[in-house]
This record gives sequence, C-alpha cells and structure tokens, in this order.
Amino acid sequence: VLNSALAATSVPHFYDWTVYGGSATYGTFPTKPTLGCLYRGRVTLAGTPYDPHQWYMSRQGNPFDWNYVSADSQSPIAGNNADVGKVGDAVIATIPRKDDFLIFGCVNSMWLVRGDPAEGGSLDPITLATGIFGPKSFCWDAEDNLYWFGTSGIYKLRVSSEGWQVENLTAKSIPKLIDDETIDPTQHRITMGYDRSRHGILICITTVATNANSSYWLDLRTGGIFPESYPTQCAPASLLFYNADD
Repeated sequence: VLNSALAATSVPHFYDWTVYGGSATYGTFPTKPTLGCLYRGRVTLAGTPYDPHQWYMSRQGNPFDWNYVSADSQSPIAGNNADVGKVGDAVIATIPRKDDFLIFGCVNSMWLVRGDPAEGGSLDPITLATGIFGPKSFCWDAEDNLYWFGTSGIYKLRVSSEGWQVENLTAKSIPKLIDDETIDPTQHRITMGYDRSRHGILICITTVATNANSSYWLDLRTGGIFPESYPTQCAPASLLFYNADD
C-alpha cells in the first residue's frame, strides 16, 4: 500500500533500494545495473559499469531475492555462479521473447539464452560478426522475428526449434549505411518499431542534442527500404504501436 505521504509530487520518482526485510537472507541488489527486463518470472539485470560481461536474475517470482547461494530450481542466479557462465562480450541490450528465450545484445556479438539458467539452461553465440547499437535498437515482428541495428547494417534473426538464422537486410541495398549516417553511440539514439497496420519496420536515428534525425521504412511485404525524416519538434526518441480498442 502506498502511503499518501510518499506520493510523487514531481518527476522523476524513484525507489531507494533496501535489502528486503533488512535480512541478509535475500542477498544484495546488483550494483548500478543499466539494463533490465523480465524473463521467465525473473527480474533480469545487466550493464553494470564495473563488470559489463555479467548478468543477474532474481528468484523466480520474487524480485527482492538476490541470494545466489540457494540451490533450488527457482534460485536467484548470476553469470559467474551459473553453469552457462558470463557473456563473452560487453552486454548493452537485454531482449526477452516471452518465456522462450532471452537474447543478450553486445558490442560485437549476439548471444541466446534458452530455458532457465538455474535449471539446465544454455547460453550460445548467435553471431560473432555483429553486435547491436544500443538498448532500444531492436523490435519484433508478428512472426517472432527479431530485427536490430547492428555494426554493419540492419539485421533479421529467425529462431526455430532447429536453430537460428541471421540475415543482413541492408548489405546489398545500403552497404555503406553506417558510414553514410556517421553514427556515433555518444551522440545518437537509434530506435526501431514494428507497424502492424503498414506491415513494416520504422528505424529512427536521432541526434540527442539537436533532434536532427534520419529514418528508414523497411517494408516487409516487398523488402524495400525507404528514407524518411521528421521535424526536430517531433524527432523520434521512442516507438510504440498502440492497438486501440475501437
């Protein structure tokens, strides 16, 4: 129950983490994670500046329990305490797909977690040929295919029971996309969103300081990719398809 005295009076409003119940039984929260998602009922964290290859998962069904010494199938778990191990690259994006699998997008590679790391899960490299630009530089289509902005263009990942297939969608059509856009992670934000109505993907490259932007429309019906741009007053910083009830 939220005490009215603690209600937010200005934004942003945040919660100062304290050990649950003041008891060491629940372990301690990871230090300064910058990435987070929900996977198989676990709070999954990564992106700690002092250990960028590390990842953490809370107890299944309990986001307050970070005691990695437990030995049951729902135990909290961290990469260095799990059989699957740390990721072999610096993690800059956490990409879950329902409870089926979790992808760690890294600087120079992409990694796939199948199942639960505390109970027989696995961690395997999807590709060592490209990484991902940033934590929001991806989206899913209606057929559970992943698209992301990588180090050499725009990529598509199809995962099946037989394995996975990675395809560079701009290798032939826009081979110098990265060079032409002069993309700099310290200056740009790249977001991607799937549009169910128009059956395609919008890719937006926005300069954070000025709102200058360069965008592309990827038509999934024809495979064509087309340039777009928006006024600086409404430069894309986040993308969401909202399917209204009416």
